[in-house]
Amino acid sequence: MAPAGRDEEARAALDRALELDRDLVSAWFARAKVRGRNGDPEGAYEDLDTVLAIDPDHVGALLARAEADFTAGRYEAALPDLDRALFETDDPSVVLGLRGRVLRGLGRTAEALEDLARAVELDPSAERTVLELAGLHLAEGRTLEALAVLVRDTGSIDGRGEALLLRARAQLLLGDTAAALADIERAAALGERAGARAVLADPALAAVPEAHVLSHGLADASGGSGT
Repeated sequence: MAPAGRDEEARAALDRALELDRDLVSAWFARAKVRGRNGDPEGAYEDLDTVLAIDPDHVGALLARAEADFTAGRYEAALPDLDRALFETDDPSVVLGLRGRVLRGLGRTAEALEDLARAVELDPSAERTVLELAGLHLAEGRTLEALAVLVRDTGSIDGRGEALLLRARAQLLLGDTAAALADIERAAALGERAGARAVLADPALAAVPEAHVLSHGLADASGGSGT
């Protein structure tokens, strides 16, 4: 059965369960996820509100509602849920990562860096948080700090195109064009050709013959399609 069909069956079953027990937290939360998956963010948000009205300490619902507020740009609304989730959770890395992004949205850069760094320390494999932390360091002119984040786990970074391109930008700022070109080439091989061409347009590479060769090769490979 297609995923949409399974979701329809799940929704019907959850609706029946909630008709029998309006305080069934697990059903409200499961229905919120189904509604969110099927393009009903407002309905999902309403169900999350209901979960938290019944169980104010439900970490999953706190995180999901904060994520929805963050996505909608309601950064101030997201913070109380994240603070409560951080107090209740046994695994703070995800909460800290999201709170760091929220704090960045609010312009509270120092606090954002602190939360993101703590999240990465707890879970160095969290790619989204690693990229957010490194990108914020770069945006703040903290090139060495950005590079330190991106080389902490070289084995995993080398398999991620977006991370490689971010590391290449940091290396260019430090004047290491050879290392930057190596990362750009690896990122392109992983499918990040458009991003690779954007980094190759950096003025720092204007007089580097190898950069021109790589740029032309990417253009030829894409047939000028921009992919």
